[in-house]
Amino acid sequence: MFQFFSYYSFLIPFSLLCLCRPSLPARLFPEYSSTVIAVDAHTTATWHGFTRFLDAGKGSQVSGMSELKKYFSRFGYLPIPDTNNFTDIFDKQFQSAVLAYQTNLGLPVTGELDSDTISTIVSP
Repeated sequence: MFQFFSYYSFLIPFSLLCLCRPSLPARLFPEYSSTVIAVDAHTTATWHGFTRFLDAGKGSQVSGMSELKKYFSRFGYLPIPDTNNFTDIFDKQFQSAVLAYQTNLGLPVTGELDSDTISTIVSP
């Protein structure tokens, strides 16, 4: 009986040791890491291109406004039009979407594409 107990007293801790996650980090020297961040220049240019809408308000027409409307539509602030095409005109419906966006994110509610709103849109 004593030999049976001694066999399991070795087997149980050993199996627990094998099944446990390692407690040591994979790298001993984290300051020597090499991280590569790939940035798609086209995507970055598109987001930073939104700064051309700065201070756009109701009634203004800016080339590329339809892309910004797609952004608002993607997040539920603007319904997709029946024609399935957005225009480049800052209309009343888009102003309502901007007001809702500013309210939900705690931005100053102006109904225009001010610097705070554009900065929030551009930020990841």
